[in-house]
Amino acid sequence: MNEGYNEVLRSIGSSDPTPGGGSVAALSLAHAHSLAMMVARLTEGKDKWAEGHDKSKQMVCWSQIMFLPGSISRYGRLCTSNNLENC
Repeated sequence: MNEGYNEVLRSIGSSDPTPGGGSVAALSLAHAHSLAMMVARLTEGKDKWAEGHDKSKQMVCWSQIMFLPGSISRYGRLCTSNNLENC
């Protein structure tokens, strides 16, 4: 793991109120998503998994739409505009 990731883990384990459960849940979801995308991409093009090619392509396409660059910054601006401090 790189130092940036280790810093995130140290922050989670600190006595500071943030990052809290929501941030940890989001990080867990991001890990699950990444693993699902890995499996989808490994499935594509393999004859053994021909039945799953269409579904894996759909998953990758959906992922690219849902996780477009900038979605995090848009969420941050939304929190700021609604005065949500620990968003």
